[in-house]
Amino acid sequence: MKPRWSWRSLRFRAFAITLLVAVLPLLLVAASSVFESGAGERMRVATEQAAREAAATPTQIAAIAAHHGVHLRQVAADGRVIAAADRHDVGASTAFGELFFGPDGAPTLAQLDRELGPLTTRDETARAFAGEVASGCASSTGGLLLECHAAAPVAGDARMPTIMHAQDGSRRAIRALYDLRYQLIKLTLIIVPCALVLAWWLGWRMVLPLERLRQQAVVQLETLSRGEALDLARKDEFGELAAALNRLISEIRGHARAHEAALADLAHELKNPVAAIRGAAEALQDNPADPTRTRKLADSVALAGERLDRLVQQFLELARAEAGLGGEARERIDAGAMVSGICDSLRREAPERAQALHVHCDDGCFAELVPLRAEMAVRNLVDNALSFARSRVDVRVRDRGEHLEIEVEDDGPGIPAAELPRVFDRFYSKRQAGRGSGLGLALVRAIAEAHGGRATVRSTPGRGSVFGLELPRAQPGLQ
Repeated sequence: MKPRWSWRSLRFRAFAITLLVAVLPLLLVAASSVFESGAGERMRVATEQAAREAAATPTQIAAIAAHHGVHLRQVAADGRVIAAADRHDVGASTAFGELFFGPDGAPTLAQLDRELGPLTTRDETARAFAGEVASGCASSTGGLLLECHAAAPVAGDARMPTIMHAQDGSRRAIRALYDLRYQLIKLTLIIVPCALVLAWWLGWRMVLPLERLRQQAVVQLETLSRGEALDLARKDEFGELAAALNRLISEIRGHARAHEAALADLAHELKNPVAAIRGAAEALQDNPADPTRTRKLADSVALAGERLDRLVQQFLELARAEAGLGGEARERIDAGAMVSGICDSLRREAPERAQALHVHCDDGCFAELVPLRAEMAVRNLVDNALSFARSRVDVRVRDRGEHLEIEVEDDGPGIPAAELPRVFDRFYSKRQAGRGSGLGLALVRAIAEAHGGRATVRSTPGRGSVFGLELPRAQPGLQ
């Protein structure tokens, strides 16, 4: 079995994903180094900007603290905190850090603030009371928390000067990971070879069953009608895939056998009219001078030709319907009017038979159909019912919401339960010889399915049958 290593191969993808997982710690360390290199400066700038804005508009201290995500305090010269707003530990980044890194022993910003002593003793505070804007950063003992601060004088009453002090902090869990980068590199050098072996094994285990299925499927193509089922004795997803492919192959074989049977039936149906034509031709050659016999033979040839033409035409119609009626335009038609028109036509063509015909239609049964094909299906159903009815045929058109239903019920002898699954098969017919081709009901089913509907039948022996068409009112995506 030749391995495939293109980027689309499952082997390659399993190999690449496993290798990526192995080197992911190093990638995280590289990303953390980029983040850590500018974290302190970003916080210092943010706290300084927050202190300046709050010093300019002390009444907006809460909004400014929320905007920059810092701890703001307005402090008097005697150390009293006049106003405060703490928003430094709120946001998605803080929640992510706590979830990803967990507790790392870092102090909170409030704890570190207490360690730094009273605000009035700090350098930035003294400089702010002197009229400057001062900022800086400091780390907690152990370096687990980085703190940045800034102070700016508040313009106001000179008798009671105040400053605005801004403060923010960042846990150093990522920094701790960065400090372990050399140990992580050593660990990765050990893990990568193991990951490569694991990736190769995983890719092999994933692709081997697929390769076996592919090879067996190629063999099946050569002997599709006689091949065996795909063999993959597994109870996982690959086993389910093999079972699905076996079902697909079984369906294809069934369709192939059905087409072979249809061709055999067609050949059998064509034998009689062809034999009649040949016999008539031979008789004409033996005795061409007898006008009476010639006329009878000519009639026989004409009848045989009509039967041949009808068989070929119906077979072509059936093939077109089974192909989905592609390219034939759908039109919005009144199904009730269509059915009534068909029944009126049958009454004119065969008044002695059509006296048993009764039509019942709901109002407003409109649907998007191929008119000629829909009429053909309904006519076949009604003609079939008239052939078996004793005294009555009821044709009903009903509105069923998203689809409409056309039912044709007769009071004939009915159909045995064992034969119901076959009534829509090609060349299945219970009519007398010469009165049907056996393609009419097969054509009904094909037309119904081409419209996205279905053909149905139910029957009680001795009490008659009900044939139905369920057709969707709309044909989305079709012309």
